[in-house]
Amino acid sequence: MPGNVDYIRLDVCIMKIVFDRPLGRRVKSASLRGAIGSIRKAFINFHHHDLDGSLVYRYPLIQYKVISREACIVGLQDGATELARLNIVGETMTLVNSKKYKVVEQRATFSKAVMGRSAKREKYVFLTPWLALNERNYQRYQRSGSETFRRQLLEDILVGNILS
Repeated sequence: MPGNVDYIRLDVCIMKIVFDRPLGRRVKSASLRGAIGSIRKAFINFHHHDLDGSLVYRYPLIQYKVISREACIVGLQDGATELARLNIVGETMTLVNSKKYKVVEQRATFSKAVMGRSAKREKYVFLTPWLALNERNYQRYQRSGSETFRRQLLEDILVGNILS
């Protein structure tokens, strides 16, 4: 890739959070974002809200994942730098149904990710559900009746999501 200008390098920080007990099945990424966002209110990238409470509409530089009942936070570029400074060991968080979880360990790994065009086809797998259809697109999907149209609609939405 050195001669190729169709790629970028991203700073990436991936932080795994270990609690004093396993996460319940009902703990979702939004619960994790809300708990950490309330601890780090001054840093917009942690909660995606402006100081007046309105949503910040841009690609989130800090993202929350709960995969196989384990909490993970991903930081990209400036979000990676902010995430690297996060120290929540010892913090107690209310994640779902007033259940409290205490952070006993956090582990961060750092890397550079290369993103851009590839000469070969890549296969991607969703680790969490992808909500492809909003209300308007759901109506188009339902009305179409054509499997070909439905597949093309989903592919177009996915491409749009990736590009944005």
